[in-house]
Amino acid sequence: LAAEALARAHENLTMILQKAPFGVVIIDKQRGIRYANPAVCTMAGVERMEDIVGRQCAEYLCPAQQNECPILDKRQTMDNSERILRRHDGREIPILKTVTEININGEDLLLETLVDITERKQVEEELRQVNCYLEEATARANDLAMQAEMANIAKSQFLASMSHEIRTPMNGIIGMTGLLLDTELTDEQREYVQIVQSSGDSLLALINDILDFSKIEAGKLDLEAIDFDIRDVLEDFGPMMAMRANEKGLEFICAAHPDVPSYLKGDPGRLRQILTNLAGNAIKFTESGEVAVHVELDAKTDDEVVLRFSVRDTGIGIPADKIGVLFDKFTQVDASTTRKYGGTGLGLAISKQLAEMMGGTIGVVSKEGRGSEFWFTTRLA
Repeated sequence: LAAEALARAHENLTMILQKAPFGVVIIDKQRGIRYANPAVCTMAGVERMEDIVGRQCAEYLCPAQQNECPILDKRQTMDNSERILRRHDGREIPILKTVTEININGEDLLLETLVDITERKQVEEELRQVNCYLEEATARANDLAMQAEMANIAKSQFLASMSHEIRTPMNGIIGMTGLLLDTELTDEQREYVQIVQSSGDSLLALINDILDFSKIEAGKLDLEAIDFDIRDVLEDFGPMMAMRANEKGLEFICAAHPDVPSYLKGDPGRLRQILTNLAGNAIKFTESGEVAVHVELDAKTDDEVVLRFSVRDTGIGIPADKIGVLFDKFTQVDASTTRKYGGTGLGLAISKQLAEMMGGTIGVVSKEGRGSEFWFTTRLA
């Protein structure tokens, strides 16, 4: 019975080794191959086990490491490393080889398992190439980004310089037209001079927008931190806007909530610039009804306040799908708006930047044909 059990165990072990997807080799201390399963024969490119049994292991299993066997030459007890297997046709393939010492019937032998890692190596090489490509692409992208940044800085510096140079003679033209309007002119001459003055004012406003935007992009726009009275700002800003609104037959409201503290510290000029831009747009895009400017206290601590400014109108409104691009530079709702009302689309972009520089944010609530409410917050001492 013991002999039968031993025979069955031998048959089972032989069947397992025959079916194993990895190579199994037994080698003697003279480096002779005693046993090799079919997987080893497949790796080695031979048809029968007899074609490899009896050969030296260095002929097939690790020719690149001949006479450097970790077990036999370096006296290690175990080895697990990547090696090169040389096939019968001379082609070499990468393998993962594990070696351990065994004793069979009193004889010391080496048991080796071999795994073909050709596909893994190919994947590793592909990943290496992809990584190299990504590194090169990243380097190129960084280089292009640096070039773009340098070009952007150069552009902003150019715009700032040119805007300043153009603004000086424009102020002279506007000043001279103002003096000319104070002289005796015929009705036709006065009309022509007023057109020149109006065009000059529009061009100067555009130049100022470009100058501000170029300074913001170049990081050279500094905010003041001076004491001011918020109600003085509104009293200075309100009548000017009311006059423009009255010319279109609109009602104009400008008021601060009683909770808003009067004496603050910040940049009243830039605050007035945002208000003028938003209120000017509201008047421009409103044909009837009213434009209302309100200031409310949004938050307060011992050291600072957050004010919320809102500009509400009863104008043409904004389509929902256009609201997301309103604060992008050089953006108008559509071409017909630009043709009818004019403008470059810089004003809202500048207002957004200024609001953020003053520690706040900006937004809009609108429905097409039912008016809009532009609002922004600012943090002031």
